[in-house]
Amino acid sequence: MVKKFETVIFDWNGTLIDDAWLSVKAMNRMLKKRGMDPITVDYYTEIFEFPVINYYKTLNLDVENEWEEISKEFVDYYLEDISEIKLFEDVKIFVHYLKDNQIERGILSAMKHEWLNGHVKKLGIDHFFSFIQGIEDHYGEGKSHLAKKIKEKLSADPHKVLFIGDTVHDLEVSQKAGFKTILVPRGHNSVKRLKKTGTTVLNSFKEIISFIESEK
Repeated sequence: MVKKFETVIFDWNGTLIDDAWLSVKAMNRMLKKRGMDPITVDYYTEIFEFPVINYYKTLNLDVENEWEEISKEFVDYYLEDISEIKLFEDVKIFVHYLKDNQIERGILSAMKHEWLNGHVKKLGIDHFFSFIQGIEDHYGEGKSHLAKKIKEKLSADPHKVLFIGDTVHDLEVSQKAGFKTILVPRGHNSVKRLKKTGTTVLNSFKEIISFIESEK
């Protein structure tokens, strides 16, 4: 039977790993330090965006005068507790399914490349992926510029590539490369925001397996 998808590319943060809570925890440490009110995860998922400087502006952080300090401070707080981050429970089932069906697997993330590689390896799933690609720095500009680079790496027709992410930005990246997109509302953007894009939104990898099966 002909496969609808030959390659599946994953976002990392909020898609394979459950880390929105840690992003909020790190941000709340920054806000407390500046005498500002904390935010909730629900509020965070309504305002988080790329480039992250816009998200910081929404929170009234002084990006004009403290951009370097703010960028480094957030990363330091986040990495301090990175060992507490876990994979979503259905990740290994899904990557095993893709492997068993000979569907190539990759990761494209807005996390700094060296941190991404280290984290994927530490969580014991690096061997499932033929490529792992992060960004060059820690400023949170996004990963749209990497879409072409990833596209050139693949032997598959772009229309046979499925990109799975958890943010509106993931959809933008996927569309730029001409990939099919599925968004999962369990990470850094709310289900309301994801559904507003008009793309396919599914709640779990189990639902995505059913989607892939129906597309064969």
